[in-house]
Amino acid sequence: MDECGLKVYAGNYDTYERTRALQTEQIIKDVQKHEETRKHLQSFVDRFRYKATKAKQAQSRLKMIERLGDAPKIPLERSIRFSFPNSDALNSYLFTMENASCGYGDKTVLQNLNLTIGQDEKIALLGSNGNGKSTLAKLLAGRIQLQSGKLTSARKLRAAYFAQHQAEEFVPGKTPYETVRELMPEAKVTQVYAHLAGYGLEKSKADTKTGNLSGGEKSRLLLSLITIEPPHVLILDEPTNHLDITSRRALIEALNDYTGAVILVTHDFHILESVCDRLLLVAGGGVSNFDGDLDDYKNYVLRGGGKNSGPALSEEDDRKDKRRKEAELRAQAAPLKKQLKDIEKKMESATAQKTELEKRLINGFNSDTSIELGIINKAIRDLEDKWIKVSTRLADVLK
Repeated sequence: MDECGLKVYAGNYDTYERTRALQTEQIIKDVQKHEETRKHLQSFVDRFRYKATKAKQAQSRLKMIERLGDAPKIPLERSIRFSFPNSDALNSYLFTMENASCGYGDKTVLQNLNLTIGQDEKIALLGSNGNGKSTLAKLLAGRIQLQSGKLTSARKLRAAYFAQHQAEEFVPGKTPYETVRELMPEAKVTQVYAHLAGYGLEKSKADTKTGNLSGGEKSRLLLSLITIEPPHVLILDEPTNHLDITSRRALIEALNDYTGAVILVTHDFHILESVCDRLLLVAGGGVSNFDGDLDDYKNYVLRGGGKNSGPALSEEDDRKDKRRKEAELRAQAAPLKKQLKDIEKKMESATAQKTELEKRLINGFNSDTSIELGIINKAIRDLEDKWIKVSTRLADVLK
């Protein structure tokens, strides 16, 4: 959706980004060509419009300028940039847990926790819903207390905690500027606005009542609030829920630029892949390091791991599951392979025709032969384009 219009793109999101970038590049070239043509015509008009022998030509070029109309409009890509303030380094691990247990009231959610978290680690908390990811995040943020065991935090540790429900607790009648100002009473007006601008909330949004902000804007306001004091660790529970794609990209860049620790709970695998270098699995009432990458974790989930109940698949079930997936893969790939063979046969036949026509042209020019050659060349190009598209689809299936 752009400029009050809707345009459909074929393919996946990566294809859309590439296509849109190429289209924008072409529009920029068209604008430059339009401007060069207009300047050239205008130069002739300015030079000769009052010269009797050239007046007609000048008038003709004026009409051509009118027919040119306005230059194509270059699509404007909205840009947002976040900036998390970096804090001073500490002299020890941020968190150390020894046989720790936590939960709510008499209910224990996690137990026997033995973990250390360093100053610059980017950690993803993995696990099915209800296994305790948010509970661990709250424990580290100091929102709940241990039931037993030991949790040691570094001296002077500042932890910034983001949970989506907090964004719904803003006073609707206050502006972001007023909300932040309460927590920065000694700051200059320009400093408050600059802090909000660091989260994509420019002055017009900073002076809009929070009740009129979108969900994404409220999320950005919350991020700005929890980082007024530069934190040593960002603990973010579903930070991307209301963020659009542009804001998510800005968040990823900001987290990668941030030198402190990050602990992420999110279903957005793209942000986990882009930011995190350590995976912790929260499952079965405990927390452990997950050996492998996110692709390994996806396979682990597909095999039945990470659920609240029920055992993982047996080796025999695993083999059956693997055979079933391979059969599905063959079923998807078969028609694409057949298409490729058909296209290759047509290309072979068309190439043979092209060779024959070229021989005929060498022996003597014939306009009909030349037309036939043009048609066959176009057919070959079309077949080549089709072959590339089908082979790309096949590669995606077999990936």
